[in-house]
Amino acid sequence: MALRIIAVDWSGAAAGGGSKNALAEAAAGRLLHVEDHLTRRQVVERLIEIKKRSERAVIGLDFGFSAPAWYLAERGFAEAPELWRWLADGDHASELLRECAPPFWGLKGKFKPKLSAHHRDTELKTKAVQGIRPKSVFQISGPGTVGTGSIRGMCVLHELRHAGFSVWPFDDQGTHTIVEIYPRLLTGPVNKTDPQCRREYLGKISDRMDEDQRAIASASEDAFDATISALAMSDHASDLASLPRVRDPQLRLEGVIWHPQWLE
Repeated sequence: MALRIIAVDWSGAAAGGGSKNALAEAAAGRLLHVEDHLTRRQVVERLIEIKKRSERAVIGLDFGFSAPAWYLAERGFAEAPELWRWLADGDHASELLRECAPPFWGLKGKFKPKLSAHHRDTELKTKAVQGIRPKSVFQISGPGTVGTGSIRGMCVLHELRHAGFSVWPFDDQGTHTIVEIYPRLLTGPVNKTDPQCRREYLGKISDRMDEDQRAIASASEDAFDATISALAMSDHASDLASLPRVRDPQLRLEGVIWHPQWLE
């Protein structure tokens, strides 16, 4: 069975995600498809359609899949899927983001609180790229923040898991498995906000996509991240095809950012 490799750049925008999401697919080191300006709902619909039309797939989503273990324990969640289910129930996600009560912070007048841990273990173990590291899911506003996208994304994880997707490492790998990615690890040191830098980067790998795809991939940071992430995942398709069962109890609670060296 051929393994499909999909990467999604997920929006952290507060108001429904707008249309700042992008999706890319790659195989055998070449870009097959890249699509930009998607809403979050369109992303979900695309992924469910991919599941219907494929026998095996691994999908990379770039938001935090869980919170630090102490937060789960404090809220009475025995596992991350319980947090997802609670956030997806009613308006809990919107209320949490609107109130921005500790440990969350970042909105006007909501300052960074003192916590036992702001980051998950997987974030702390992720190497910096040009001094940039994954931010805490508790920070919901400010440059590079992932909090809002993560809270909205966890609701989607609940929906996709209900639709038959496995979410690794909380679930063992299934025929259609979702993994957490951090595009900065996959793109490496590049000024992604600069269109010229994106074009130069893509020009160096122009043999991996056609001209139309390169134009879409260079047009926005979202499409660029999705494209490079899909290609990097495709380069390691054999690893993604046989994801191991994670036995570390903290990682089973907090999740793992997948990248080519995640086991090192």
